[in-house]
Amino acid sequence: MTQGNRPDASGRRSRSSAVAAVLFALGIACAIVSAILFAVPRTVTSFGWYAYAPLSSSYFAPSGVDAALQWALGLAAASLILVAGTVGWWLGRRSRTNAQPRPAHGS
Repeated sequence: MTQGNRPDASGRRSRSSAVAAVLFALGIACAIVSAILFAVPRTVTSFGWYAYAPLSSSYFAPSGVDAALQWALGLAAASLILVAGTVGWWLGRRSRTNAQPRPAHGS
């Protein structure tokens, strides 16, 4: 049985450390994809559609946040959550393994 990030007798790290490393890498990858999506120039929609024939003299053209920007913001939030959660887990695990054992309750 391993404690923290210390290797066991065979020299392998614990499975939970490997999962945390994968989650951290996934968070970094999400941040990179998010930055790419945010940096790619987007074209403005030059057409619209008619919702009702009698009102066809006016048309609606969407503006504001497009789908690529929504994906970029969503991936940025996901990467922030993954990286912060993994770093917090690593720090909590490190402080737990370095702490002195507490006496049993009631003694």
